[in-house]
Amino acid sequence: MKRFEKYFLLITFSCFCFVFGADKLDSIYVLAEKNLYKNPDYSIQLSNEVLKQNVSIDEKINFYILLSTAYLAKRDYETSLNVILKAKGLLNSVTNDKNKTNVLLQIAIQYQQMQLYNKSLETLNEAELLAPQVENNNAKYSILGRIYAVRGIIYKSQSNPELALAKFKESIEYFNRLTHKASPNQSVVYYNIGYSYINLNELDNAKKAFEKSSEFAKVGNAKSLLAFANKGMAEVYFSERNYKKALELLDEAEVLSTEIGDLVLNEGIYEEKSKNYLALNEFENYKIYNQKFQKITFERNQNELQSISKSIDYQFESNLEETRKLKETHNRMNMIFIISAILISGILGFFIYNKRRKTIAIQQKIKEILN
Repeated sequence: MKRFEKYFLLITFSCFCFVFGADKLDSIYVLAEKNLYKNPDYSIQLSNEVLKQNVSIDEKINFYILLSTAYLAKRDYETSLNVILKAKGLLNSVTNDKNKTNVLLQIAIQYQQMQLYNKSLETLNEAELLAPQVENNNAKYSILGRIYAVRGIIYKSQSNPELALAKFKESIEYFNRLTHKASPNQSVVYYNIGYSYINLNELDNAKKAFEKSSEFAKVGNAKSLLAFANKGMAEVYFSERNYKKALELLDEAEVLSTEIGDLVLNEGIYEEKSKNYLALNEFENYKIYNQKFQKITFERNQNELQSISKSIDYQFESNLEETRKLKETHNRMNMIFIISAILISGILGFFIYNKRRKTIAIQQKIKEILN
């Protein structure tokens, strides 16, 4: 980010927090959220500035989720995971069902991005159980729309396009119930619908889906999503052997992606451009983009390995903590049992002693009477 932009960011934050007061945190959140897909670095800077302030637990949760999503948009999986685990650590202090559900949903998305699909589906089930308790209908429908979208993405990744399409359609139905636009989310869903139709070799339906994805990306002014939609449409044209048209769309996508820093997006663009140049026998251009593709694939794999390692470490630590708690509970129960046994033995001993003393007294009286 340029120096002027940094100054602008700090001035904007100062105005919101100190001139207008804490009530304007919602406005800051909206501003950061709007920049998630067109300028995630701005969202990251803004969220970090808020988190430095003395804000409530619920506000921290909201900005941690936003911050994690922004890092995810940049495919910085390790940092995104670290951030969302901080949010998860606060869940015991949170009473807001919407915030709890959003944290679980973000963790599920994180697992999905890392291809830990079973963990993602388990977490989505937890989130869906909580979702009906969210009072605000818009928040509830948005959460359910995203839950079904993530499920669809998982099934698409597992080569089950029919089931994926069913989940995506449920997702769109929930988004359509909102009283406000959910343009970025709808763009993502239609993008994945497009690929599901490509996998079914229904290219006309795929084109319609990518057109929808592009429309929603433009409404939300989301550069990265527009780049993804262009890339998807380019793949349809590649399948139709219209390589020139495919390259036009990929050129636009490459320009749009310049400011985003999304490894997966850039990887896809470079791969598709290299394929189209090869098909056109433009070997020099093919070599350039194939090298870019290989380099960025290596970089993405390294990031994913670090994130998976971090997730395993966290799971291991969680298991150790659970074991420690169980051991403490076991020791506590043993102590309670021992103390209870001593008390019961003491009470029984007292009663036995009393009974024996009375019996001896009675026997003594009987002897006296007989004598």
